[in-house]
This record gives sequence, C-alpha cells and structure tokens, in this order.
Amino acid sequence: MAVEPLLDPEPRPLALDAPARRPLQRWEAVLHLLKGNMGPGVLALPLSFALSGPATGALVLALVAAQGLYCMWLIAKVRLRVGECTAETRTYAFEDLGDLAFGKLGRRAIQACVLAEQLGVCSVFISLVGENIQAAANGALHRWEAVFFAYLPCLGLALLPDLSSLWPLSGFGVLAMLLATWSAIGVSAARLADGAVDGGRVIDPWAGPSPSTYQLASTAASCFYAFEGVALVVPVGNAVAQSRARDYPTIVLCALSVVASIFAATGTLTALAFPDIDSASAPAYLQTYFRGEGRGPYFAAVNALVIGAVVATFPLQLTPASQIIEV
Repeated sequence: MAVEPLLDPEPRPLALDAPARRPLQRWEAVLHLLKGNMGPGVLALPLSFALSGPATGALVLALVAAQGLYCMWLIAKVRLRVGECTAETRTYAFEDLGDLAFGKLGRRAIQACVLAEQLGVCSVFISLVGENIQAAANGALHRWEAVFFAYLPCLGLALLPDLSSLWPLSGFGVLAMLLATWSAIGVSAARLADGAVDGGRVIDPWAGPSPSTYQLASTAASCFYAFEGVALVVPVGNAVAQSRARDYPTIVLCALSVVASIFAATGTLTALAFPDIDSASAPAYLQTYFRGEGRGPYFAAVNALVIGAVVATFPLQLTPASQIIEV
C-alpha cells in the first residue's frame, strides 16, 4: 500500500547523504544496541527498586519496557517502510521521519529531544567518570580537574569516524556491563539462597509501606533512563548492510528484550538481597559492602571496568546528536 499522502509532490532533501562507509553486519548492530542501552542506568536500578519496593519496581520496569520495546520496533519498521515506498537510496535520520509525519514542527521537536537526551547522557557519563577519578585520587584533585581528565579520553574517542569503527569499543562495553550485572545478580541470588538477608528472614517483595508518588516517579524515571539508547535505533539501522535491512526490526526487538530481562534481574534481585543499598552504582556499593573480604578486590576491578565501559561508549552515545549538528 502506497504512502503518497505522507510525501510532498516534490520531495525536498531531508538529510545529507553520508559518505560511503562500511555497512554494519548483524552482530555489530546487536553490539551497538546492547551497549547503547546497557550503561550507568541499569546499575542505578537496584537503588530505585529498593526505595520503591522490588515488586513495585519490577512492575514499573515492565510497563516502561513494554512501551519502549514497541516504540523502538515501530521506529525501525517505519524507517524501513519509508525507504521502500520512496524507492530512494539515501538514508533517513530520526528527524526525517518526524518531518514526513508532522512537517517542520515534528522535525524540530525531534531534533531538540534527541539533542537534549543524548547530550544529557554524555554529560552524565563525563560526570560519573570524573567522580571516580576524584575518588581514586583521594582528594588530590578538585572537581573541575577530575572532570577535565575524564573529558580528555572522551574527546579523543569522539573523533572516531563512524559506527563501523566503534565495534571494538561496543564489544568491550558489552562484556564489561554483562560482567557487572551478572556479578550483582550472582552475589544477590547466592545471598538470598543462603538466607543471609535480615537474619535469615524470608524477604517479602511487597513488604513495607506503599511507595509515594515521588518514589514511583523516580523509579519510572530511572527505568526510562536505563533505556538510554532509543535515539540509536535509526542511526544503527541506517548503517546496517542492505542485505540485512529487512531483519533490522526483529534484531531491535530481540536485542532489547534481552536488555529488559537483564534490567529486571539486576534491579529486583539486588534490591531484595541488599535492601539498604545507598549508591546509584551497584558495583560501587558492593565494592564498599565487601571491603575487607575476598570479594572486595573483585568488585573494585568490576567497578573499574564499568568506568572503562562508560568512557568507551561515549562516542556511540554522541552519534545521534553529532549527526544532527553536522547536518
């Protein structure tokens, strides 16, 4: 079925054609989607779940994940469908889809939202790395000095040319984040199985007072932030090899379903096993919790890998914003 009503009789150029670059293979697209959505946000979920209640947190996450997965799948389908109906070889950016659907207002609104989201995520990344550098320096650095030293490697990595050159960074980031989440899940599951929480008392996920409106809103915000790679769906799809283009919506759905499952396990089990968690980074809290024990150095190493993964992922998160600014 044609979609002429969405297109102008004389289509105006909506995006500049990108220079010829090596297309992404399926496994590279999966890597970028996984790492784009597995960042500091997932490590903050246990704190939010502990404050609102593990069961409540899991329910909020399920609602956020359901709409998020559907929207990201739909974006991938629309991008593919528009390309088929227009029979054009050029790629469509996120804001181009907004232009086709809602005109110039839609284009400007999406550009503003993407810039705000991705530049905000990048700012959080630099701030997080700066805080850890300052902590490692034992107070020898001022806040601005630590942030400056965090910015330098991010600046260098941001100069990498395109998504096809980022797969080693995304691969390292995925492995580091999987190690961090699996470590939190594993130690939490073992603690719950041993009955080591609250003197062996069985934990009721619904126990405690009902969460306040503020706690619910905070938990929802944490869940939305955890899916921090929504703006990457279109850039990654545009970079996928043409032979795999029709498979891309399914790739998005499968990859993000795995991410949502990891989020649920990390947030729920860690909040159940460590209800007194007081850090927005689960590995950092576990490093402090097990300090002086055999697992302390292990979680210190995991926390260091997480910081490396955050730095490595900076250029990936910057890609949607940089593409808008370049045009």
